[in-house]
Amino acid sequence: MKLFQSIYYIFLLLLLNCNQVMNPYFNDSTVNISNPKLIYKLTGKWNFTTENKIKIKKDDNWEKINVPGYWINSGYKDHNIGWYSIDFILTEKFQDKDMALIIKNALNSHELYINGKKIGGMGEIISENEVIKNARPVVHHIPYSILKIGSHNTLLIKLADDAGGGGLISSPMLCEKELCDREFQLQTMLLGGTIFFFLFIGLYNILIYFGYKNDISYLYFGISVIIFSFVTLGNERYTFNLTENYKIHFYIFHPSIYLCNIFVLLTINSFFELKLSIISKILIFIFSNIFILSIFAGSNPEFRKIYNSLILNYQISFLHSIMGIEMIKNVLQARKQNKPGNLFILLGTLSLILSIFLLTFYIIGHITRTFTNEGFFLMISCYAIAFALRYKSLREKFFQMELENSNDLEKKVQEKTKELIEINQKLSDSNNIKDKLFSIISHDLKSPLYSLEETLNLFKNKQMNKVSLMKYIKLVNNILETNKFLLENLLNWSMSHMRDSKLKIELIDPRPILMEVYALHEQSAISKKVHLRLNQISEVKCKADRNALRLILRNLLSNAIKFTPKNGIVLLDIEIYENKCKILVQDSGIGMNKDTINSLFQYNRDNISLGTNQEGGSGLGLYICKEFLEKMEGSISVESSTGKGSRFQVILPID
Repeated sequence: MKLFQSIYYIFLLLLLNCNQVMNPYFNDSTVNISNPKLIYKLTGKWNFTTENKIKIKKDDNWEKINVPGYWINSGYKDHNIGWYSIDFILTEKFQDKDMALIIKNALNSHELYINGKKIGGMGEIISENEVIKNARPVVHHIPYSILKIGSHNTLLIKLADDAGGGGLISSPMLCEKELCDREFQLQTMLLGGTIFFFLFIGLYNILIYFGYKNDISYLYFGISVIIFSFVTLGNERYTFNLTENYKIHFYIFHPSIYLCNIFVLLTINSFFELKLSIISKILIFIFSNIFILSIFAGSNPEFRKIYNSLILNYQISFLHSIMGIEMIKNVLQARKQNKPGNLFILLGTLSLILSIFLLTFYIIGHITRTFTNEGFFLMISCYAIAFALRYKSLREKFFQMELENSNDLEKKVQEKTKELIEINQKLSDSNNIKDKLFSIISHDLKSPLYSLEETLNLFKNKQMNKVSLMKYIKLVNNILETNKFLLENLLNWSMSHMRDSKLKIELIDPRPILMEVYALHEQSAISKKVHLRLNQISEVKCKADRNALRLILRNLLSNAIKFTPKNGIVLLDIEIYENKCKILVQDSGIGMNKDTINSLFQYNRDNISLGTNQEGGSGLGLYICKEFLEKMEGSISVESSTGKGSRFQVILPID
């Protein structure tokens, strides 16, 4: 239950971290805005060019580009300025309403124009090769006076890249001014909550490490989570809310990426107590060197262009893919350890790896959404649960050790008590067996002896002639035959319970036993005019005790004849079914109802059925059959309905 609750809370937090907005996907660079109560996420194909387009002209210099999307600088012949354009139409519902545009994550500084008029910007662009101030998430208000109702409005975004690539990383959101302001505040609060969540988890695990220094994985995880918060803060460009200095943003964001990679690898290996593989060591060495290069790139603009273009853009695609494969290998290698939290480590690792691969496809332009923040959030949440479960397990182990050291005497008393309980249980079982034996002996074995004694006394006192004597002797003989079989059942059953007697289970051929039982009951079937049939049986082997199997088959065949009327049929058969040996005893007798079937394999003297010729019974036979089959790792089942006969199936293993 706790596992499902944890997963539920994780996805609830993820749901709260997502924006539920309308996402019109368009290909003709025109979107119709009709409902003031909705936020329109401008996702799809935009017009794009690298030429100066402050004066808007519809010519052939535009091309289509994905928004959101990322483009590498060299792909546009080293131009640092890109121009995005889209048309939108406002219906009459927007009469006298001011609009707004949320630019959440643009690389980098930008200026916005509506119908050729500048409505605002963020950052500062000096020239195509120099950006001195950088953009942060912002809401640009659009005055109603420059909008056209019911006609095409053209939105133009002038965007400067960050020396290695650029683009609108998040889709611009177009909405009514008050709605945009509320949405922007909500997104800022959610991101702030996520950052504080990361910091809390990180500091909590670091404190656990200092309280329990034998497990360094807590320290690695705590550090990696804190660094993840810096990566998330930089990825969303909220660092520019603190300062417009690009170096500070760069140092917070870029070096943190490589430190994260290092500590995540160390976390996985230390959690499962694995030695670092050669690939992991190489990755840590490469990430450490790129970390140093990223620090140098932050202070040198010329080197930063090389770093952004060659290292940043391409190492994510290559090195992170190798890192993802290495993490999966480590998790799978440790899957047999059965440590607390293994499942959550696997889920968290898979979410991180998925976000890494999505980021790779995003950079090369195959998809328009990365889910990086969601992947980070899910990974950290899953890892946090895994470490919490591990900490709980460790605390329980320590508590258990203290308990064992302080309660050795109590443990010995409990062991002795357990032994006494087992002995009492065995005595109780023995008494139950004794009571059942005495009950059967007093009711079933005593009555035919009394009948025989009474008959002999009548004959002895000449109160019965020879004809009557023969008639009663035949009746008593039938009763004795029945009780002889009952006595055999009792002896075998009681012997199996005495002194923990075990059955001699071996690989046997059941056919001779089945034919022996057939021959034994053939005369009984003939005298009752029941047709006894034995199907032709091919060679088969099964694991069983010979005597127990003989007793089981005798009981089943005896019952089948007993409850089958004159001219009925009893069929015996053996077959292999689903790698099991199945022995069938089927009759065309009177059958049973559901209540009888449900109580069939329980010993109950108050529910004994008479045969078609009023043959009696003890109710013990099928109960014994079930016990013996369970000891032989077999089973017995029955299919029956009133008036349609019964079909008993004995299932035994064959190897």
